[in-house]
Amino acid sequence: MSEERRRSKRLELDGNIKLRRLDGQTSDSADIVSIKIVDLSKLGLGFTCSNRLENKSIWDTEVVLWTKEVLQVIIRIVRVKEEGDQFFYGAEFLAMSEGDQARIDIYTQFDAARKGEL
Repeated sequence: MSEERRRSKRLELDGNIKLRRLDGQTSDSADIVSIKIVDLSKLGLGFTCSNRLENKSIWDTEVVLWTKEVLQVIIRIVRVKEEGDQFFYGAEFLAMSEGDQARIDIYTQFDAARKGEL
């Protein structure tokens, strides 16, 4: 069983993200579209992709949810784990609008109610 590192409840969902590196470093992964969101919370997200991203790198990110809503956020990679030909990443949000934070809270509450956790 993996160690829980998040300080807020995770929401498992389907969605994709698109990244553009912001911290001044060059990257072959300038606009990655083949990324799968694993989970999301109001503090960060977990995702998988086949590209290697540097730990501690900072990215301008468009998170596309299953509802087709787009959340514009800035993330920092805080955890990297290689899993075969894929990489799992844990990222923390550095910047997100209050409206997007509220949407994530609402989705998390609906998900918990659906699972009978409230």
